[in-house]
Amino acid sequence: MTNCLSISLESTKDCVERKHQLASFKKLGQILIDKKIITEYQLHQAICLQSSSQLKLGEALMNYGHIVPSQLEDALREQQWRQQGFWVIG
Repeated sequence: MTNCLSISLESTKDCVERKHQLASFKKLGQILIDKKIITEYQLHQAICLQSSSQLKLGEALMNYGHIVPSQLEDALREQQWRQQGFWVIG
């Protein structure tokens, strides 16, 4: 019985940790919108271009002139930090 309880507690701990990781994950487009760098319309426009080409989202946004390389780099860095569990302020 101790083993079952131990396994159950570990599973709960893993589940809570995974939920925290997912809560800190943000998609690139949402990061750029939250920073008021692009609008939802601009994101939609880039997603449409992305779906009809081989471009990544950041490339599509740059093709339209909605962002510059330094903004893409900053947003990708924030996304990576969030995926690693770091909290980003700002």
